[in-house]
Amino acid sequence: MRLISATPFRWTEIPLEALPIEVQAELDSRPAGDGETLDEVRTSLMVAEPRRVRVAVEAALGGDDAPLILAADPNVAGHFTQQAELRQMLGKQLHLNPFGIADAELHAKAVELMRPELDAEIETVLNQIEARLGTAEKTVTLRVEEILQAGPEARVDAVVVAENETLWGRFQDGTVVAHGTPGAEDEDLLNLAAVLAMRTGAREFAVPRERLPRQAPAAATLRY
Repeated sequence: MRLISATPFRWTEIPLEALPIEVQAELDSRPAGDGETLDEVRTSLMVAEPRRVRVAVEAALGGDDAPLILAADPNVAGHFTQQAELRQMLGKQLHLNPFGIADAELHAKAVELMRPELDAEIETVLNQIEARLGTAEKTVTLRVEEILQAGPEARVDAVVVAENETLWGRFQDGTVVAHGTPGAEDEDLLNLAAVLAMRTGAREFAVPRERLPRQAPAAATLRY
């Protein structure tokens, strides 16, 4: 059993550590069996009941309302869905053995399952950007430098970058120095803009450059 946090671009595993009080007490008092590690004992206790998994997942997610996709064998999925009662769980599921495929393939399948919702959200964000540009609002920008500055300050609500494109350069002391070809200390500034924004809770998207307003390499809506 694993909990993986993912965006369309990357994924990372979130540790599941919380247990119901009575189960934690059993774990604390139960010695590991022959060749069985403490983590293995914890996992076996957790998966014994879907309710225990729910407690661990809810504790790991905190207040995050991101949708949850269940990837499991069909028989396991049906039983778990009925018993766990996780409010963020989507009706859509991946019926497969998640431990039988590579993480990259699992991530790709999850993204494809969410594609209609992602496309609708991207369209909404692009429309917001166009509307704000049309009224010259301050809560929108097409400048990579400004997006890079706003990301760590938690001012970016959503960032859209040109997919399959790279903008090599450096971002130092609030200034962007971009190059056509990578230098020794250069990095992909579009990827950096997305990463810095995501770290403070922004949504991130990638679309063909021709879909971006004025065919800019990046665009963002700002919280303020």
